[in-house]
Amino acid sequence: MNWIRSLLEIRKQALLVFASFLLMASVACLALSSVVQDNVLNSLSEEINKSEETIMAYLRNPVIAFNNVYISLQDKLDNDESPEAVLEYLSSVSSSMRRPEDGVQGFLGIYGFINGQFVDSIGLNPDQNYDPQQRPWYRQTILRSQGSYTSPYLNALAEHPIISYTQKLYGKKGDFYGVLSMDLDLLWLMDYAKSLQIMNGGYGMIVNEYLYVVSHPYVLSADLPLSRMGPDFEVISDLLRRGQAVNAVSVKDVNGVRSIAFFRKLYNGWFIGVILPASQYYAAVSRMAAILFTLAVMLAAAPVYLLLRLNAVKMLADAESQAKSAFLAMMSHEIRTPLTAIIGLSGLHLRRDIPEVLLNDLHAIHRAGTTLLGIINDILDMSKIRSERFDLIEDNYNLPSLINDSVQMNIVLIGDKPITFRLDIEATLPSVLWGDELRVKQILNNLLSNAFKYSLRGQVTLRCSWEQAEGRGLIIFSVADTGLGIKAEDLGKLFTPYGQARNKANRQGDSTGLGLLIVKQLAERMGGSVEVQSEYGRGSVFTVRLRQKIVDPTPIGEKAAARLASLKHAEDNNYNCLTLLREPMTEARVLVVDDIETNLEVARRLLQPYGLKVDCARSGLAAVQAVRAGEPRYDAIFMDHMMPEMDGLEATRIIRQEIGTDYARSVPIIALTANALVGNDKMFLSQGFSAFVSKPIDITQLDGVLRQWVSRRPDEAGALAVIQRPADPGTLENVVAAGIDCGAMARRFGGDQNYLKVVESFIKHTPLILSRLQNPSSGSLTDYRIAVHGLKASARGIGGLAVGALAEQLEMAAKNNDYQTIDDKNAELLTEAHKLVEALAGLVDDLRGREEAAKPAAEKLDPELLSRLKAAAGQFAIDEMEELLSQLEGLSYSSPGEAELLAWLREQADNLEYEPLARRLAEELSARRRE
Repeated sequence: MNWIRSLLEIRKQALLVFASFLLMASVACLALSSVVQDNVLNSLSEEINKSEETIMAYLRNPVIAFNNVYISLQDKLDNDESPEAVLEYLSSVSSSMRRPEDGVQGFLGIYGFINGQFVDSIGLNPDQNYDPQQRPWYRQTILRSQGSYTSPYLNALAEHPIISYTQKLYGKKGDFYGVLSMDLDLLWLMDYAKSLQIMNGGYGMIVNEYLYVVSHPYVLSADLPLSRMGPDFEVISDLLRRGQAVNAVSVKDVNGVRSIAFFRKLYNGWFIGVILPASQYYAAVSRMAAILFTLAVMLAAAPVYLLLRLNAVKMLADAESQAKSAFLAMMSHEIRTPLTAIIGLSGLHLRRDIPEVLLNDLHAIHRAGTTLLGIINDILDMSKIRSERFDLIEDNYNLPSLINDSVQMNIVLIGDKPITFRLDIEATLPSVLWGDELRVKQILNNLLSNAFKYSLRGQVTLRCSWEQAEGRGLIIFSVADTGLGIKAEDLGKLFTPYGQARNKANRQGDSTGLGLLIVKQLAERMGGSVEVQSEYGRGSVFTVRLRQKIVDPTPIGEKAAARLASLKHAEDNNYNCLTLLREPMTEARVLVVDDIETNLEVARRLLQPYGLKVDCARSGLAAVQAVRAGEPRYDAIFMDHMMPEMDGLEATRIIRQEIGTDYARSVPIIALTANALVGNDKMFLSQGFSAFVSKPIDITQLDGVLRQWVSRRPDEAGALAVIQRPADPGTLENVVAAGIDCGAMARRFGGDQNYLKVVESFIKHTPLILSRLQNPSSGSLTDYRIAVHGLKASARGIGGLAVGALAEQLEMAAKNNDYQTIDDKNAELLTEAHKLVEALAGLVDDLRGREEAAKPAAEKLDPELLSRLKAAAGQFAIDEMEELLSQLEGLSYSSPGEAELLAWLREQADNLEYEPLARRLAEELSARRRE
């Protein structure tokens, strides 16, 4: 017995058996893992509760002592005591609070900047260049309204980081005296963090409200953001910033050990984290998993062996049937080869000037050969289907073009018969589908050729429509004719091999009867169906439904439908010929709301030609706050449909119903959605939206929405519309990267630089989205759906249709709670998305490298441009900031420090972090003036 062949025959059944046993083992492992994790979490919760009380006491006691000193110092200053008396008092207090027996734990000393003088009560002994107003304890206090702890930093006395508790010093009558500060040693907190463990090798860490590391047993540097500890901690920092829970997140710690991280927020806004070695965390589960999976494999082997034995008998029974199918396929090929020569040679001679008697004979030979070739093709296809050697070859295809090609191919069959043809196309048909284009054409060709062939007069009608079904499109082709029809008793013969139910008087005698059977088999292979309605003497209607994946849900539109119906369709799927008449809207202001930075960049670039002032918000809550503030007032808000925490529907509901102003109730809100399905327009309108624009954003649809909802200001009444023709793609002409026609995309975005900015945003922000898609679980499908929805929209926005299509498939799986599909396909999505990012990154690096080499050289960043950039950041003037950054980026800087500063400024601007940008620029400009 050929065991390998037999195993290949039953591979699906064998895999199902093994999968069943492995599933049982997996369920047992999950149950055990849940128990272990619950125990760990309970222990961890108790440990953190105790730690929180200890840390609260450690931080509270110094504050109590500080407040007592503050009150006493108020009295002395209000009584105009001398600076010497103040210094003597603070020195005495510092000495008292440092005593081991009754002092304050970790206390280093109290000092301050009072009435224009530095009061040194702890022995800093600064030199003449020491400027207390530039120290962290002073600068951070001036920006705050009440006492608080600073971020960790180093002073002259400590060899490791310290923190300061600082407060502005006022008299009881409101006189401002200066700043009072108290230093605390972090060494105790570092030792305490190291002791925070519930497993061997674990430790703790403390992070302040600004996400800077306050205490870490293995990190002694000051001013360290949590995000700088590695890529994994960058993800944790982002989660904490957005208020999301961090429970059992996989990280690589500073020692390079794979670990599990837990973080909890403390009473004062700080965070306490516990890091556990992954090997310890999963040790018990791993041992039990090994035992369970070994048992599962052993138990599955027995039924697989029985399947092998049974399949051997089946293989013998199938051998004869397969031999017949193979012989038929071989003979069909042998017959088709000479037929091709007959058809070709007869066709060649038909073009020559030959006697009429020979001409008629050649026409007969050519027609007979063509008919016979069609019969052989049908037989060959049928033999492939029956011998299971028939595969669907799927790819993207344009639906309007497929319909046009099929109609043009078959309409010639009308000949001189008195038949009219009518094409009824639904304007909402999606533009681009995923499937086997050749086989869909074969189905449509069979139906149309039958209709024309068997109709002697009257009309043939092709109707094309669609329905949404289980995340896919159900494409419906209906072909109606006015032939003689089919008798009721013959309907059952239509889909049987070699059967013909047409009335002999209405038949041309050139068919095998396999055409409709092939249609039925192909439709079922595509998850569809075929049905027929016929009345003898009146005609027939054949209806085929095909399940096809929707790649681009953009409707073909009334214009394309009309051109198809008039047989004047001309395919144009890119933006090369697109010309728009855009109205200038330079005085209007819009707000774009999306949690994906790449989508914000796409929207900004597509709105740019209108001259609009464009502000951006990265959450529904931020949009609500902007409308509630009332200034600036927006002419329209473009709101993403699906965002984490507060989605677009909830944000729109609050704006419309809870803010209570006329502005909030009337401002146009346009939904931005990657789920532009039939019926969604009514849903959005019922939820308070004014209109919606589908993603990827179609510029003609966007133009229509802007014309309808963004009102022109009185001073624009005389402005002329600008004809916006396709932009020059510049360096991207004829460039294809990762299957994307970059030249066409550059035309869409108004030039290569605009498109490259969008691509750079995609390259930068997509890895974070992909990190959220790692290791999905059945309990986190809502978060997974939001993340994969964002990837779908951003990928399609830059032209990555394949990744967008795969992301859409997994989004629909998450929506339908289909975890199995996610588990099967998620690795493929991550791989393809990483490939897309890498391909685009290589393209951008190459182009930017050439641009950088061609830039004029400069030594320093222009201080005037930096000053204007600081002012623009303070006013949230996005367009002006973009213009200034572009000017700065137009030069090549010899100093690495200048290049790094410019890169940091660009990163902050892209992330909408305007306040840190303005602060940093203020410091830089001040330092440069001192130089």
